[in-house]
Amino acid sequence: FGEFMSADQAWEIQHSFPNGCSFLGIIGALDKTPLTIGTSNREMHPLLLAPANIHAGVWMKATSHSFTLAMYLPILKFHNVSPAVQAVL
Repeated sequence: FGEFMSADQAWEIQHSFPNGCSFLGIIGALDKTPLTIGTSNREMHPLLLAPANIHAGVWMKATSHSFTLAMYLPILKFHNVSPAVQAVL
C-alpha cells in the first residue's frame, strides 16, 4: 500500500479502539548528516518523526516542515576493529 491508512491493518486497529479514540501512526526517518558548526565537523544521524496521516506527497517535500527533529544519534567510531566485525556491530 502506498499510504499508511490505506492498509487494512491500520483500519482494523482503529476499529478496535473505543469510540472517540483515534489511531495515529508515526513515521521515523534517519539520515547521516554532517554537523559543521560547533561540533568539530562530526557526523550524526538526526532522528526525524512525522505523523503518518499526512499524504506522502506533502511530507516528502522539504519545504512542508512535516518532520520534527527528535534527537541526534552519534555515529560510532571503532578503533582497532576490522571492517567485517564493524558491519556486524
